[in-house]
Amino acid sequence: VLTARECQCMAKRRNLLRIQKSGLERMMEDYTFDKFQAVEEWQKNAKNTAKAYAAFGDGWFLICGKPGTGKTHICTAICKVLMEMGMSVRYELWRELAPSMKASVNDREEYTGMMNKLKSIDVLYLDDFLKTRKSDDNRRHYTDADVNFAFELINARYVNRKRTIISTELSIGEIMEVDEAMGSRIAEMAKGYIVKAEGENWRLK
Repeated sequence: VLTARECQCMAKRRNLLRIQKSGLERMMEDYTFDKFQAVEEWQKNAKNTAKAYAAFGDGWFLICGKPGTGKTHICTAICKVLMEMGMSVRYELWRELAPSMKASVNDREEYTGMMNKLKSIDVLYLDDFLKTRKSDDNRRHYTDADVNFAFELINARYVNRKRTIISTELSIGEIMEVDEAMGSRIAEMAKGYIVKAEGENWRLK
């Protein structure tokens, strides 16, 4: 019996296409596990947890912390490994995604099409999840539209057990203050793969 086997050049071509479609192409070369400098204890824990998730985790990965602490680096490194394993990955920056989704909500066909892509992709990486502009009282405020969109997306990926990678400046407790049902789903799916980035903003050094 003859069996067809894919050549290495085709596999590489398919992987390159996945990278181009992911939205991570520019960051992929620099944001790897090898290039993540793990000096402090929390950095070593973050790197080890992320590598374990990339190799074995079938749930979600969550990293919380201040800007400039390496959250995007760690998450991109995970995505690189998963793409090399043949998974389709999509990167979305929340501050760009949420406004565009809310703007299309009155066009049901457009909104549904955009949402279905977010719901069905093998791996979805949400960067700066729930980040909005702060108001005069230095607090983040969320409209019903913000919360409804976030919950719809999180709940769909929770129900369908789709791998989801989240970086955020909020803690799990703060996410639950925004919406308890959404926060509890994230906590459940990311159990064992939750990292707190505790360092200072390296961009200011």
